[in-house]
Amino acid sequence: MNKVINQHKQRNISIDLIKILAMFAVIGLHTFKASYGWRTANILYESCVIAIPLFFMVSGYLLLGRTNIDYRYAFRKIGGIVKFIFIIATVIWLVMSFKLYEISPILWGKIFVGSFIQRGVLWMCWYLGSMIIIYAILPILNKFFLEKKKTFCVFCFFIFFLEYLIFIGNLEIEGEPLEMKIIQTFRLWNWLFYFMLGGVIKLYNCKLKEANIKLLLVAILGLLIINVYFEECLKLEIGSPYCEYFYCSFIVMLLSFFVFVFFLNTEIKCSKAIKVLSGLFLPIYILHPFFIKGIENIVPFLSTSPFMLFISVSILTVIIAYFVMRIPVINSIFKI
Repeated sequence: MNKVINQHKQRNISIDLIKILAMFAVIGLHTFKASYGWRTANILYESCVIAIPLFFMVSGYLLLGRTNIDYRYAFRKIGGIVKFIFIIATVIWLVMSFKLYEISPILWGKIFVGSFIQRGVLWMCWYLGSMIIIYAILPILNKFFLEKKKTFCVFCFFIFFLEYLIFIGNLEIEGEPLEMKIIQTFRLWNWLFYFMLGGVIKLYNCKLKEANIKLLLVAILGLLIINVYFEECLKLEIGSPYCEYFYCSFIVMLLSFFVFVFFLNTEIKCSKAIKVLSGLFLPIYILHPFFIKGIENIVPFLSTSPFMLFISVSILTVIIAYFVMRIPVINSIFKI
C-alpha cells in the first residue's frame, strides 16, 4: 500500500496521457458545441464528456496520499491560484482598457471575480475556483485517505449516491436541469466525487492482466456508444443539450473510471512529446477559448465545420502555448 501511495514521487506517463486526452476533450467540448439531434458534431461533443471528470480524477490521484499535505500546503496552493488569476486578469484588463481607451477598476474587478464564478472573459477559470474549495478541505480528506481508508471510501460512495439523486433531480424538474441554478464552481458533488474517485483508484492500485485490458477497451467503446444514445434520448427531458448535466450520470462516472484505469494499465515509453504536451495543460486550457473566438471572427469558414474548428484550434493553441511557455517569466506564472 505504501508503494501505491508513494507513486507520485515517480513520473507516471499514464497520468500524462490522461491529462493530454482530457485537454483535447475540453477543446472538443467548446468546438463541437452542444445542440439537439443526431449529428456528427453532437456525437463528438458527447464523447468529450469525460474531459472535466478526468481533470479532477488526475488531481485526486496525484494529491491524495502525500505525507506533506497540511494547511500550509493548502494555503500555498490556494495563494498560487489567486496570484495566477490576479496576473491573468490584470493582463486582460490592460488589453481591454487599451481597446476601450478607459481605465476602469470596476472592469478589473469583474474580470477577476468573474473568473472564479464562470463569468466574463475568464469564465473557463471556474475549474480553478473549484480547486480552491477542494484545496481548502484537502488536509482533512488526505488524513482520512491515509488513516481511515474505509471511511474515505464510504464517503466517496455516499457522494456517488448523492450524484444519482441529483441526476434524477435533473430529469424530474420540468423545463430546466436542477443543477442549472448552481454555477459549475460550486457543483462540488461532481468535482469532489471525481477527485476522491482518483484517490480510490490510487488506493486499490487497479492493475489488470493484458486480456482484461482488452476487455476494458471494448467496454469503453461500448460505454461511449451507450452514453451518446443516453444523452440524445434525455436532452429534451433534462431541458438542456449540455454535457455538464450528465457528469452525475452513472454511465459517465463508469466511463471516466474505465478510461482512467485503462490508461494506468497502458505501457507506453516516456517521450519528450508526451512530457511537453502534458505540461501545456494549463496554458492550453486558458488560451483555447480565445483562439476559438478569434478563428470564428477572422476565419469564419472554419467555424462552419466543427471538426475543422477543433483541428485548427488544437494545433494553433498547442503551438502558441509551447512557445509562450518557453519564456521563463510566463512559464513561472503558469506553474501554480
